[in-house]
Amino acid sequence: MKTLPLLLYSINDKTWKDYLSEDYVDFLTSYSLTNGSDGIREELVLNSIGAKSIAGKHGWDGILGSSFIEVKCETIGKSTEKLNKVQGKGVFNNLTWRSFEKYRKNANNSFYINAGFDLDGKILYIIGFKIKEIIHHLENKLIKALPQGDVKNRNISIPITSSSLPEKFEVIYLPEILDMTKYTDPFLLKLMRNKLEKTRVHNKKVLNKIKKLKDEFEKDSSTIS
Repeated sequence: MKTLPLLLYSINDKTWKDYLSEDYVDFLTSYSLTNGSDGIREELVLNSIGAKSIAGKHGWDGILGSSFIEVKCETIGKSTEKLNKVQGKGVFNNLTWRSFEKYRKNANNSFYINAGFDLDGKILYIIGFKIKEIIHHLENKLIKALPQGDVKNRNISIPITSSSLPEKFEVIYLPEILDMTKYTDPFLLKLMRNKLEKTRVHNKKVLNKIKKLKDEFEKDSSTIS
């Protein structure tokens, strides 16, 4: 399995599924849910957006053109939480002032990519935005946790949830058939509020369905108020 990521990110002209047998695809999507498979999920996401993996180099997960990529993934049903829905959540683990410096220095030349996976390993969404959109959020959390600077053997984890997501982000991928029960309401609303005409979602069926859901949501909200 150690050589699998090399296979995935070396394929740039087609999706990884175009090169693999149906049984192997089923195996990969199933394996992507198991413990210790974060690397595989990240590789799938990087390949989906056309980025190259550089895991272990410069502290970034991938590179697209001249921009660095930071990938975060969430999987519904993986934890013991009762909430079996994706919520646009990603976590910056083991963060210190020293590791934060790479984000601050490259805030305008790096992207945060977040993806959610279903119970069967299918991707439910991929969103992205420049690191600069959350740089102050990360910095403020560090100031509270490490006000005097780095402390030996101490680091913090900073979650990025639907409440800390920027209002505008790029919707890179959504399933053609959107199951609203698999998304939390706050995150779903943020997805629907984005100007999808300017995103990389080119499937008209996806656009039309999201627009319809958005109109229905706003209509229901106005009726309640």
